[in-house]
Amino acid sequence: CNSVVTPLVYISETTWKLSFGKFLESFFYNHNVTLVCGCQMQAAAVLYFGCGRLAARLTFEKIKPFGVYVRRHLPIEKGFHRREAVRQLEQISVASSELFCLFDKHIEKVSREARSLFGSAVNRPEHLQTVLSELNMIGSEVDHAAKTLQEKIASVSDKCQHEGGIVQEALFRFPWYSRRYLVMLTSAWNERLSA
Repeated sequence: CNSVVTPLVYISETTWKLSFGKFLESFFYNHNVTLVCGCQMQAAAVLYFGCGRLAARLTFEKIKPFGVYVRRHLPIEKGFHRREAVRQLEQISVASSELFCLFDKHIEKVSREARSLFGSAVNRPEHLQTVLSELNMIGSEVDHAAKTLQEKIASVSDKCQHEGGIVQEALFRFPWYSRRYLVMLTSAWNERLSA
């Protein structure tokens, strides 16, 4: 109120338990409380808050909304989402190709290192065969996964660009599913290669 200025008051312990927004809501939405001078707290009070070197001044302003229109459904821009899904598919295609090439190179490197380790008479050749067969199995899985993923990406991209009638949800979800597929495969291969 303009006629009464109160001294600095520290917030009580119970007020500290409220969020700042909840405190302001309970302060300003309290219609019936009057100040010492007789003014209504809601309309006449100005709150000042300080914390460190920051200060905030809060006042109550009554607004009159002219009207509120609530939509039941938000419109979806299918063209944007279709273009974005196709762009993501292209990125996934390039990134997965690079990833599969890196796995192939790593498998070749581990295979060479295994052959050099098992070159001495101390190590048994049957252990080398076990290691090499596991590496060959991982390599064939990498090749199969690369082929499968590229075929699926090409199929979805082709349907999207030529037909235009592809199921929207399937197209929008495919980038997420393909990323999930890649993460599952690569984590399994990494675990097997680190053993």
